[in-house]
Amino acid sequence: MLILKFFLLLILLLQEKQCSATSDISTTEFKHVAQLHDKYRLQWNFNSTHIIFRAQAQTQGYMSFGLSIKGGMYDSDIFVCTHRNTCTDRYSMETAMPKVDDSQDYHLFNDSTNGTHRTIIFGRKLQTGDNKDLDITYKIPGESTVYSCTMFMLPNISTKHHLVKVEPVIQQGNERYVHHMILYSCRRGTKELHRTEHRCYNKNMPDDFWSCVGIIVAWAVGGQSFVYPKDVGFSLGMPDDPTIVLLEIHYDNPGRKTDGVDSSGFKLFYTPELRLIDSGILEVGADPSRLQIIPPRAASFRVYGICPTQNFGDGEQDVIYAFASLLHSHLAGTAMRLRKISGNGSISLVTEDKAYDFNFQENRFFPKPIPIRKGETLLIDCIYNTETRSNVTTGGFHTEEEMCIAYLHYYPRITLARCRSNYDATELMSDFLSANMKSKSCVVMPNTTNVCKKYLTVMSQVDWKKDTIETFQEITSRVSYEVKQYMTVTGQWQYSATKLPDFVQQEVHQRKTSSKNSKSEGAVCVLPSWWAMIVFLIVSIIMQK
Repeated sequence: MLILKFFLLLILLLQEKQCSATSDISTTEFKHVAQLHDKYRLQWNFNSTHIIFRAQAQTQGYMSFGLSIKGGMYDSDIFVCTHRNTCTDRYSMETAMPKVDDSQDYHLFNDSTNGTHRTIIFGRKLQTGDNKDLDITYKIPGESTVYSCTMFMLPNISTKHHLVKVEPVIQQGNERYVHHMILYSCRRGTKELHRTEHRCYNKNMPDDFWSCVGIIVAWAVGGQSFVYPKDVGFSLGMPDDPTIVLLEIHYDNPGRKTDGVDSSGFKLFYTPELRLIDSGILEVGADPSRLQIIPPRAASFRVYGICPTQNFGDGEQDVIYAFASLLHSHLAGTAMRLRKISGNGSISLVTEDKAYDFNFQENRFFPKPIPIRKGETLLIDCIYNTETRSNVTTGGFHTEEEMCIAYLHYYPRITLARCRSNYDATELMSDFLSANMKSKSCVVMPNTTNVCKKYLTVMSQVDWKKDTIETFQEITSRVSYEVKQYMTVTGQWQYSATKLPDFVQQEVHQRKTSSKNSKSEGAVCVLPSWWAMIVFLIVSIIMQK
């Protein structure tokens, strides 16, 4: 009898713990919803430890709900309801009847029918600890840099709406991990991929993920909500507007912590009350390629990105108006600047940050919209300090690698969405090291017999002295640049070649000359302290005479 009482008490304690953990989660009003099928609707609420679902299907009998990483029955976690109030936690390793899980981790709150539909309300822990259950939230891997990509189907909007506000939702406690988030529009995608997560830019990433290129929203650490101007909004619901999106989250985890679980993302506010003008985002920058080299031990090395705007899109307007920008770099960045050059050669500033802070990146509105006309050239330059680094820094997605990108908010929306460039590495290697670059994995140095070295190996072996860095900087200002531009209507990249404006070489030369002059003009002869004492005594004796 004592054992039985203890067992009953244990059950009551476990139920009380379950109820207390979910007491702040509503089982009547649900915030999140997904129409998984025309006859199956799913809603849910959650807190930091638990989640509660409300599933409704057009059936009077059998009903189930499953979680699967790959979207099929293989390796899936399933909650199966047969007869009324008869539901079990099951799992499946194949396309067959799911097996009953030894650990019953789902809790049934309600099971009802109304003559046409069956509704079940049930819940469980986000992480049950059972290896037959799938964790519902995304666990941040113990790696220094992780890019996570998740595809979503936007709500079905049959008429035009405007996106008027974007709010970043960073899970409390994960502010130190979430470095930046970008929401891309996708040209392809299926319902099966809805809420599917994969590593970004990985060879195993689904093909449809690669179609997500146009940018809808960009946010970086330190940024706040973005509210569009009163007459401007991002169009949704029209034939050319996105219906499928990809959320990219960059997790920065230098301590390689393994205890982080994250559910961060964006909250989008849209309205049928239309604004006057459709807006867009134009990305301008240096291509974050490993061909991009920043020397070590440099106090202020510049990287350039150039964007000729001869093509805004077929049949589109000749001028757009930029009204805000987000400047983005990584740890070595100290300053960024975006300028435009008109057809007559005049230069004007679009935006700049003279004291770039990696931990404080935000969208900044301009005092008034800045016109950018078709045919003008956009030029971005970023300054990096690598004095504490002993090896070269490359362009790339890792936090220790570098980026040089400006996200321009503008109106009205055009076809041109992204514009990236990088110097011609073959031409650079010839001018800088008299080397023959056949590919990234085959660089032949002078006076060698077709001995191939990898590009990065060759650049890492350079003796990066001050004069060498200055020579390298001068060459990067005059060689050809390869430009690629993404057009949203065709979904294609367009490629061209150009050079930086002539004044860039003049600026490089002026900085070099100014640096040498300041050192010569500022030369001071400093005597040891005992010499100063002798001079003082001699002057004193002369004055006494």
